[in-house]
Amino acid sequence: MDARFATWLLTTCHVVIVLVAESAFPRQAGEDMEAMIQAVSLIQQRSTLRIGNRDPTTCTEAVMVEPRATHYTTVALNSASGTPGIDVITFVHGQDNAKFAKQLVKDNANLEKAYNQGWIMAKYSSNSSSCFGWHHEYTRPLLSPGFWNLLHCDRVLIFQSDTVFCRGSSVKIGEFAAFPYIGGVTPNMGQYGRMHMNGGFSLRSRPAMLQCIEHARQEGLQNTGMGEDEIYSQCPHLKQPPLELADRFAIDNAAKITPSVPLGVHKPWGAGPFSAQVTEMCDGAQTLYDAYKAEGC
Repeated sequence: MDARFATWLLTTCHVVIVLVAESAFPRQAGEDMEAMIQAVSLIQQRSTLRIGNRDPTTCTEAVMVEPRATHYTTVALNSASGTPGIDVITFVHGQDNAKFAKQLVKDNANLEKAYNQGWIMAKYSSNSSSCFGWHHEYTRPLLSPGFWNLLHCDRVLIFQSDTVFCRGSSVKIGEFAAFPYIGGVTPNMGQYGRMHMNGGFSLRSRPAMLQCIEHARQEGLQNTGMGEDEIYSQCPHLKQPPLELADRFAIDNAAKITPSVPLGVHKPWGAGPFSAQVTEMCDGAQTLYDAYKAEGC
């Protein structure tokens, strides 16, 4: 395996793991391949040396998984870079959009600086980089133990290209440490007395995700067409937060207005009735929407 590792001091407290690897996630969500596991083991050993004394059990890793070729990805990545409480940022792209992803960071002044010092590029096998059918390629690694074992930190903040961290929010990532999975609540999608929390902008415990993957495998849920956030929202092993705390974390698809500015928002132009209010509330949401609208994907 040809891999390149480096680190970049993004701010005084943010480090980016640089990872370029020719490793592939399994084609089916429940599969694991011995070669991939060996590659992951090497990646973890090497990256641990590069990020200094950050303890995997206490650090937080922001992870972008993007199999598409979308320019507005840079808005989300740049918003994550200035967020207190994030120790590591990892950008996971696919095979199909590998060249685009590298050019994307080169064309952005802030991201180019990081790239020149060895930027994060974790390549995984991807069938689609188009606007159609991409969500399966996004979901697949998030239901694979190999994906979670590839990361460094046990606390993982997943964020998609259509999300943004709200500049100036008073919300701290540490407020949610007691809960293994938290995301913006999607009204009317809850089942069995549990809330549905969207995974597009979500904070997760890696050990808990691995536990739920095993539960989903035993229950035969992985290849049923369920979204990964459906599986995790319904996982009985995960203690869910109070609604008020979930609302402090994120707003999903403009579904509601919260009393205070959340940590981040997912698709502020979404199907909910409050897109104008959410866009105004979250500093950075308008920039994201303008970039998305220009691309239309």
